[in-house]
Amino acid sequence: MCEIDDQVEAHAVRQVSWYVCTVATVPFVALRMYTRWKRIGNLGIDDLLVLIALSCLIGDLVIQQHMWNLGLGDMSKVTPENFKGIMQMIIPGSTLYVTSLWAIKFALVFFYKSLAAPGSRLVVVYNAALAGLAVMYLVIFFDIMFQCFPHNKRWSHDPHCEPASSHVESMHSDFAQINAAKKPRTSTIGSPSSVR
Repeated sequence: MCEIDDQVEAHAVRQVSWYVCTVATVPFVALRMYTRWKRIGNLGIDDLLVLIALSCLIGDLVIQQHMWNLGLGDMSKVTPENFKGIMQMIIPGSTLYVTSLWAIKFALVFFYKSLAAPGSRLVVVYNAALAGLAVMYLVIFFDIMFQCFPHNKRWSHDPHCEPASSHVESMHSDFAQINAAKKPRTSTIGSPSSVR
């Protein structure tokens, strides 16, 4: 009995954390947009990417809640019809999640690129980083879309799907974390300061 109570509590904590993490971002993004608009008078591409990321995060929360309502919290009691509904939400949910992460990555690179002196070597580095991010995003996007094709294989009784995206995401995440540690220092040293 204690084990079941622990599982229910863990699922409830997970569901609450989805809302806390999503709702907590809204005032920070709103404050950023207000400040940028008030000080500069317009929004940059990095701001638009942050808004896209927030929209995708909210969309992913809606999908997670829908999956939860279908029985994600206790898969042992899920009907075949609800299981199919849960599996049908994997593609849009994964797409929104990955898009939100990549939008933030693109926003960071665009922000640091705006700090670099025009024509400097850093601009070339950031352009290469943008190209690399675009390639990685497309690889993961198409992997999500065509991992199981036709899509109904995901919820069939014998799908035979090989998850390759987890390896690609892991490899890119490690690479991105290593480079992210270097960016703030190298991008601001010797660059002209500007109000952002």
